[in-house]
Amino acid sequence: MEPVVDRLYSEYGERVHFAVLNADDASFSEQTKEFGVQFVPTFVLVDSSGTEVNRYVGAVEEDVLSGELDALE
Repeated sequence: MEPVVDRLYSEYGERVHFAVLNADDASFSEQTKEFGVQFVPTFVLVDSSGTEVNRYVGAVEEDVLSGELDALE
């Protein structure tokens, strides 16, 4: 999924904040708990007010994520 995230970041990085957390890294344990991440990969989409608008667990097609990001703007 990393190449997909990299491409999306290239396209949307100026308009959308991306936070990539390694769930295996203990320094991110607070964030993984906060967002309820139990499986990798997990994509949590949050609007500008901090409200979760969608969540994907497992591999997701790039066009699906792109459509979600377009909808957030």
